[in-house]
Amino acid sequence: FFFYCKEFCSNLNVEFDHCSIRVTALTGAAAVSIFGETIDTAAGLLKKNMNFTLDQREAWARTRLLIVDEVSFMSCGKLIRLHQNLRALKQNYTALYGGFNMVFCGDFRQLEPIGKKEVPLYMAHGEAEQL
Repeated sequence: FFFYCKEFCSNLNVEFDHCSIRVTALTGAAAVSIFGETIDTAAGLLKKNMNFTLDQREAWARTRLLIVDEVSFMSCGKLIRLHQNLRALKQNYTALYGGFNMVFCGDFRQLEPIGKKEVPLYMAHGEAEQL
């Protein structure tokens, strides 16, 4: 996996590190197994506002690809928050996900999102359906 990540960066003439390709997952266990971090932590999804520090913005400015694993755990609401936060991080409010290149991995129907009222991605409607 990391061989392909390094090759991707090499083709873009970008140094490969944890910022150039952000490897994330929906759960802590999955994030640890892929040497990544949770998407909640990486994209600030647990914050009540979308105020990001200069350090966070600079780290994300180097990001060329965001990988999100275990996508079946993602709800429509979380996908919308991810979209909004990535737009705020890059201060690009017109492009999907702020213009970041995205890779969603996993089986969309493997497991339901956590939470009684959370709508799975495969049942998306409204704004989530367009993302």
